[in-house]
Amino acid sequence: MAASVVPNTYNPATFSSLFVFTPKNTAEGQEHEKILFFHSAIPMSVEEQTRHVGLSEALVNFTSKFSPLQPCEAVHFEKHTSSFYQPEKDFWVILRVNNPSSTKTRDGKTVTEYKENDVDDTALHTISEQCYAIFKLFHGSFRYIMDNFSEDVLKQKLQNFFPRYLDSLKFDQMDLFSTLEGIHFLPVDKNVYLRIQCFINLAENNFPKIHYSSFLYRDHLVWSGLEQDDMRPLYRYLVTYLNNSQDNNNNTPVLNITQNAVQEGFITGPENVEDGKTKFNVPSVYIGQKDELFDMVIYRLQEITTVFLIDAHTNDRNFFKQLDSFIATQYDFLAPILEDHYLKKQGFEEQYRYIYFNHMNCALKTSLKEKGAIIPKETMKMLNDIHSDFTRSPENIGEVLIRTQNDRWIVGRRSDQREFYVIFDHKNSHLIEINEEVK
Repeated sequence: MAASVVPNTYNPATFSSLFVFTPKNTAEGQEHEKILFFHSAIPMSVEEQTRHVGLSEALVNFTSKFSPLQPCEAVHFEKHTSSFYQPEKDFWVILRVNNPSSTKTRDGKTVTEYKENDVDDTALHTISEQCYAIFKLFHGSFRYIMDNFSEDVLKQKLQNFFPRYLDSLKFDQMDLFSTLEGIHFLPVDKNVYLRIQCFINLAENNFPKIHYSSFLYRDHLVWSGLEQDDMRPLYRYLVTYLNNSQDNNNNTPVLNITQNAVQEGFITGPENVEDGKTKFNVPSVYIGQKDELFDMVIYRLQEITTVFLIDAHTNDRNFFKQLDSFIATQYDFLAPILEDHYLKKQGFEEQYRYIYFNHMNCALKTSLKEKGAIIPKETMKMLNDIHSDFTRSPENIGEVLIRTQNDRWIVGRRSDQREFYVIFDHKNSHLIEINEEVK
C-alpha cells in the first residue's frame, strides 16, 4: 500500500534573536555583564542569554585564529543562521534568523526539512549593518554613548530602539534590493540641477544655523551635501519609516519621535509657525565619525522634501518662521519643473528587466520594483548568489550567466564598482544571442 503524503508547506525565514555584547573580562559567574542588549522572539532567561553570548564569543575567537584580519561574518546551523557584525571595536551585534523550512506529513507523521542555504549571508549581514546605522544616526555610536554617558544609558537606548525597529523588518523578504541598499536618484537636466543647488546655497547662506541639506522629490534623491555613509541610513529612514508613519498616528515605527500632524510644511519642527505656544518636534541626529549632533528639520511641500541639519537645540521660533517663508517661495518655482521630469521618467517604457547599482554613489536603477514586476523567489536567490560571488570571490569575477530550468536567462556583470543584472525570458536562446542582447 502506498504511503500517504501531504504536499509540502513552505515556512519562510523569521526573526529569532538579536543581541549586542562587549567581550570584556568578567569574573566567573558574572559573564552576563557582557550583555548590553538581548531581544528574542521566544523569551529567554539570563542564563540562556549568557550561553548564546558565550557561544558567539567563542566562535569569534576561534575563527579569528584562522582569519585575524577578517572577522567571522556568518554561521549556518541546521535550524538557524547567525550574522556576526562588529560595528566598532569591542562591540558585536549578532543577528539570528530561523531558517526557512518545509513540512510535510507522511503516514500521519510531520517531517520538517530546514533550508539553511536559502538564507543569504550578504543580505543578513546588510540588515545587521542597517540596524546599527539607523541606531547610530539617531543615538550616536556605542562608544560615544559609553564615553559621554554610561553603560546603563547605552543599554537603555538599545532597549528603546531595537525591539521597535526589528518589528518593522521583514526577514522573509531579504532580496537583492535590501542587500544593495541603493538610493533612487531623479535625473534632471543641468539647468534644473543648478537651480536646486542655488536654492540650497541660498538657504545655507541666509540661515547660518543650517549645516547640511538634502533635497528629494517623491522619494528620489536629487541633491545632498552629506557623505554617503550618513546619507544612506537617512534616506532609508525618510522613504521607508517616515512615510509609513503617516498611517501610524504620526509616530515613527522605529523611534520615539512624533512628527507633526501635517501633510505639508514642517514635518519635524514647530507644529505651527504662527502659534507662539506651539510645540517643537525636532529629532536630533549624529553625523560623521565624530558623532556631531544636529537637529533634523524636515519640510515637505508639493511632493518636494527638504532635510536641513541645523544647530542642535534650536528653538528659535523666528528662525523657523523665516525659513518657512523662504522655502515656500522657492518651491513654487521648482515643483512644476520636477513634476515634468518625474512624469517623463515614469512614462518611459522599459524594454528589459534589469537592476543597476553603482557602489561609488549608491545609485540604484531598476525596471522591476518601480513597475511592480514580480520576481520569483528562486530568481531572486540567484541574483543574491551572483552578487555574493561578485562581493566575496577572490577570483574577482566579472560576469555570470545562468540558464534556469524553465529556460530563463539571468546575467550579471560587474565592472569598475558597478553591477548590472538582466533577466531574460527568451526560450530556446543560445549563449551567444543572450550575450549580444546584454551588450
